[in-house]
Amino acid sequence: MTGNSHLGKIILTAILMIFLFSVGTGSAAFAENGPFPGMEDITLKISNDVRFNNAGDNTYYLPISLGTEGMHISERYQKSASNPAVIIENRSGTFYVYETGGAGYIDDVVLMVGVAGNITDEFKIKITSGGYVWEPVSQSTFRSLDFGSRGTYKTAAISEWFDKSDLLYGPVSLRPADAAGFTFYPTQSENETFYVMLVDLHVGTCTVPNGNLIHNGCAEIDYEIAGLTGQVTFIPYGYRDEPKNDPKQVLGWTAAETEGITVNVVDLPGPETTQSPLSVFPIIAGILGSVYFVVRKY
Repeated sequence: MTGNSHLGKIILTAILMIFLFSVGTGSAAFAENGPFPGMEDITLKISNDVRFNNAGDNTYYLPISLGTEGMHISERYQKSASNPAVIIENRSGTFYVYETGGAGYIDDVVLMVGVAGNITDEFKIKITSGGYVWEPVSQSTFRSLDFGSRGTYKTAAISEWFDKSDLLYGPVSLRPADAAGFTFYPTQSENETFYVMLVDLHVGTCTVPNGNLIHNGCAEIDYEIAGLTGQVTFIPYGYRDEPKNDPKQVLGWTAAETEGITVNVVDLPGPETTQSPLSVFPIIAGILGSVYFVVRKY
């Protein structure tokens, strides 16, 4: 009886060790994803907590025919109505989002992050945002708003690491904007596809007459990329909580197809390493071999 009990403990220990190795070598998978539900008149899932969760399901509604003239993304916070798309090779850096339309503001900036290439289990991207926040008001009221007493600048409004599981859409070759969709950047090839996350930056962007605003009222975004050989493209979308002549709160603005910031990255190390299942095969084989000889002995 004692021998059988001892044998049972050995077998149980072996099974437990194999299980732990299996768990330790599991790979991070994409979240349940697929194409966007359409290019307009859709609801989009956000990868972090939304700032204005009016629908109660962590989504934003994207209407028909987005405004594409007023939102911009640039490496500088000097505002311009035209910012040609750029391709850079900095694994970390800073860029800015702003609005030059007639309203003069966006209540909340949502950043689309498109990732292409070899997306490993070690892929990580850190997004940190800064900018102004205020209690949303109507467009006509905002023009006369005493922004000095209503607006507050927030540093590190979000500061989060995102990974492969946060890529909720893909593979896709076009992004929502109008019925036909927009490419992610102007020189995108026909067969190039992206996996996509949308990140709520929890800050807005604004232009205030005679206002002395930090970074001219732009939303500031710091990024850091690891564990990827490929491309990351950043494209801004804008949300207004009380849009003019629209009963819905909408993610109704984005940058033109000719704008965007694309980062080419090569052989970047991830912040953590994941052991390959093949690398522990000799260990598992050794455990099973030991169990076999013990069984023969008993």
